[in-house]
Amino acid sequence: MICLGTPLCSTSAINGVWFAGDAACVLVGFVVYLFGLFQLYLLLAVTVDRYIVITKPHLTPKITTKVACASVAGCFGLALFGPCVP
Repeated sequence: MICLGTPLCSTSAINGVWFAGDAACVLVGFVVYLFGLFQLYLLLAVTVDRYIVITKPHLTPKITTKVACASVAGCFGLALFGPCVP
């Protein structure tokens, strides 16, 4: 997100004009929105994980690498749903 969104948006903000074309505008908007939602959902997943570890320590062994990977994939899937819906 930083590599794609920040340079293009910063340059456009300084110059006052979007110079990269319509396709790049749509792509940057999609990527920034996608990864912004992805970050929020990952933060939620970490919060739920920490809640389970602290309040229900007997469930901690069930949080495996497979569960963590599924959680990250689910976060990305939810994040991908947001910008794809018109």
